[in-house]
Amino acid sequence: MEQPIEILSGKVIDALKNLTSKELTSFSLFVQSPYFNKKENLSKFLNFLLKYHPQFDHKKFTAECAFKHIFSKNIAFNKSKINALKSELNKLLHQFLTIEQIDKEPNTKQFLFLRALNQKRLDKKFISECKESINNISERKEYSNLMYWKYAFEKQDYMFSVNRKGRLTDNVKLLSVADNLDQYYFVEKLRLACSFLNRQYTDKSDARSTFPLLSNIIAQLTPTSQSHLVNFYIFLFQLLKNENKTEQEQIHFQGLINYLHKFGELIDKHELRQIFTVVLNYCSRNSRKGNLSYYQKMFDWYKYLLEKEVLFDENNYFAPHQHYRNIVVTGLLLNKLKWTENFIENYKIHLNKKIRTQIINYCLAELNFYKKNYKVSIKYLNKFNSGSKDNIQFIEHKRLLSKVYFETDDYEVLKSTLKAFDEYLRRKKQDLAPNFLESNKGFIKMLKEIIRLKTDPNRTHCVKKLSDSFEKTPLISDRKWINKTIQDIFK
Repeated sequence: MEQPIEILSGKVIDALKNLTSKELTSFSLFVQSPYFNKKENLSKFLNFLLKYHPQFDHKKFTAECAFKHIFSKNIAFNKSKINALKSELNKLLHQFLTIEQIDKEPNTKQFLFLRALNQKRLDKKFISECKESINNISERKEYSNLMYWKYAFEKQDYMFSVNRKGRLTDNVKLLSVADNLDQYYFVEKLRLACSFLNRQYTDKSDARSTFPLLSNIIAQLTPTSQSHLVNFYIFLFQLLKNENKTEQEQIHFQGLINYLHKFGELIDKHELRQIFTVVLNYCSRNSRKGNLSYYQKMFDWYKYLLEKEVLFDENNYFAPHQHYRNIVVTGLLLNKLKWTENFIENYKIHLNKKIRTQIINYCLAELNFYKKNYKVSIKYLNKFNSGSKDNIQFIEHKRLLSKVYFETDDYEVLKSTLKAFDEYLRRKKQDLAPNFLESNKGFIKMLKEIIRLKTDPNRTHCVKKLSDSFEKTPLISDRKWINKTIQDIFK
């Protein structure tokens, strides 16, 4: 019986699948360089592998074919030699990726360069390079890693002085090193705490913490003694820690907003984007609870962030892409139809091409729904890729589809859609954040009640009961639309 073909596999092949064409070209040159590799067989092996990139599943992509490509025809096939080449090539790839990553991190590269200068006792060069590094860091806008590098470069400078003079010499430098380490620690600790507190409202985890140690540290800090970034995270931490304590959270929210207006320009855009993502999540949670004034707050902040180009990553794309859709929905909820229409057109270029069409179709469906162009809205919704693996996008599509069917009095199709929607939520409940899940379940529950009232004239006495149920349900997606729909029944 003919033996099945055994396709080449292994760690190095899995890694090569994820490299771009540009990276593969660079890696090929890397392997050919005698500085990094003196074994010609490794270059031949890589050339053989790259012939079958990116699938690596051709019938000739086997150890036997690779062996024939590399070795003389007179040498008998030896699989262990191919395995050895895979192992050695994997080590070279490890080295290549490390060098490539260091090249993308100028501070890491400079830090290692300074260490080399120090070890070679090139003192004049070290002193000038270290001074320049510290000055460059000091001139940059604040972000957490910057604080680490300020600490790292100043410590290197201080230790250089100590090692050369053989004693502790400069207390001012030592205090500066210690202060920079404190600032970096405070920012990282606060950032992690804010992330944890923010995720408490969206995560399935039951883990809870009030961070007593961090609260005690914050109580000892004075705003003037800290960096602006530390102060931003203190305000954010206090806001999230006191969420649902109305009076306290409003004080901290306003304090954060005032501080952002005053010192936001001093913070790096990437860091600001992280802070604002948490702030916008906070506003969104409050709006879902019925505090509709937070829609205007979200809209104002989104306009500010667009103006400052804070929401875009290094590729000039929305990061994350959900901001684009959230801006559209917020603008529509405030009935700013023309502004939103212009936004959809003018900012679509800032969506990654892989997801651009899908998101734009959804946003145009939303826009036309608010314009009451329901047929056009359905047209865009029908373009949705039902095989999408994005649970949130799929759910938002179902919710908008349900609203269109309701507004067009297509109740039978609506009932079927809500049933499928409900079943989808049950299947995916383990993958969804609790609040998001409950909000959508609340939407389905309220809409089913509204349909019963609309289609059964004998149930009109239950309108008041439905209104009370709405008020008592804390989480409802599209709460504003549901509320309007209930009010229309009273008319």
